Amino acid sequence: MTGPFRAAERVPGILIFLLTAGAFTGSRAVLTLLGPGLLRIDGSGLPNEVSAMLPRAGTYYVLVSALPGRARFEGDYCVTLESSQDPWQTFTQGW
Repeated sequence: MTGPFRAAERVPGILIFLLTAGAFTGSRAVLTLLGPGLLRIDGSGLPNEVSAMLPRAGTYYVLVSALPGRARFEGDYCVTLESSQDPWQTFTQGW
């Protein structure tokens, strides 16, 4: 789980990273970006990265979840959000 951010208009570029922080086990997690007219998912090995153009104004959500199985990630992580405009300033972690 992470949190939402807002875009006041179409945003040409956004980049989200999921990195490990501290002690952890496993190597697989899912990073999801979900919002109006947009769904991007990276379920590859850590670190995860999602890049996109936000197609319209609205609230977008960044979600982190673990994949079941032996490579399931457990531990601390860090999510960063970079954007070509203001959305990064509205990103709040945790609901």
